[in-house]
Parts: sequence; structure tokens; C-alpha cells
Amino acid sequence: MATTSSHRPGSESGPQIKGTCVSSVMAFLRDERTLDKVLQGVSEPHRSVFTSVIVPASWYPVESYLHLLDSVMRVYAGEGLEVCHRIGRRIIHDGLNTVYRVILKVANPQAVLKRGNMLWGFYFKNSDFSVLESRPGRVLIKVTDGGRTTRAYCKSIMGGMAETVELSGGKDPQILHPRCRVDGADSCVFEVHYS
Repeated sequence: MATTSSHRPGSESGPQIKGTCVSSVMAFLRDERTLDKVLQGVSEPHRSVFTSVIVPASWYPVESYLHLLDSVMRVYAGEGLEVCHRIGRRIIHDGLNTVYRVILKVANPQAVLKRGNMLWGFYFKNSDFSVLESRPGRVLIKVTDGGRTTRAYCKSIMGGMAETVELSGGKDPQILHPRCRVDGADSCVFEVHYS
């Protein structure tokens, strides 16, 4: 079996995404019957990340994930951002095992999002998640890492936040993105509303 270090471009010091997330994205694209087409649009060395064996417990470069989402945007022209939102939801839906689901259902969205840095750490490494403000029905979150970002990546994060709200009992999640590094902000800020 191939080791993950032989097919992961980039350094370990950059932002990393967990293999379980990558597996969820691959499953989503297989279900959509677009995996091959999306992978064809990913340039090397990033394509090799997704064509090798994905090890759920390993870490993969976020930069390669961004290239994958760029290809999703091209394949799903006109609806790419919505597809990236669905990808983010799928990652959280698939990634939370039974123990985490029980915790989420017992807690409420405000409590879960306030502890979001713990959940974030299950999925991302070398990336910071912090709660700036929290009150019932509204949580303000900041995400910072040293890598680049794209609108597609931010949309997948928004999808993950929406899924987290729903899994923890919140209704009608609305995720706004008032500050984005794509537009020159020093960090991405997300505003989570729910009932």
C-alpha cells in the first residue's frame, strides 16, 4: 500500500485537511458521476493526491483541495458555488461519527459552535478557528490560516457550518461571509444565523 507522504505535494507546515474529508468529497463526486471529469481538470502534482489511496487518518494539503474545488467550479459552471456548499455539508455529515452526533444532538447550535475550534481541529490542521461573538441565534466565527483561499473553499466551509447547525438542532441556518481573504481581509469571518 502506498504511503500518503509519497503523493502529497506541499509542506506539512501549510494548512492541511483530514483524509476523511477528502474521502467524503470523492464519494460526493462519485455519487454525482462527475469524479473523473473533475479529476481531469486538476493539474499535477495535485491530481495525484486524489488518485492515490486516501487514508482517512492522514492529512492532505488544503492547496490540493483548493485545486480540486477549482475544477468543481469549472465542471459545474453556473452552479459551482452551490455544489461546493453541498460538498461542505457532505464532509460534516460523513465525518461526524456516532459519538459526535450524540454530542451535537444533545447540545444546541450555540454551544456546539462555541466549541467549534475542537470540531475544526478534527478536520483541519495549521488553521485557526475562533468564535468572536456568540448569542442565541447568531455566532460570529473567524477562520485564519497561512494558505490562500478561494470563494469555492469558503463556500464549502459555509456548507459545513450549515450542516453543523442542523445536526445540533438548529433550524434554517443562514451563513453569511462578510469578510473574506479573497477580498483582502486578514482572515475570513462567517456570521451564522439560525432559529
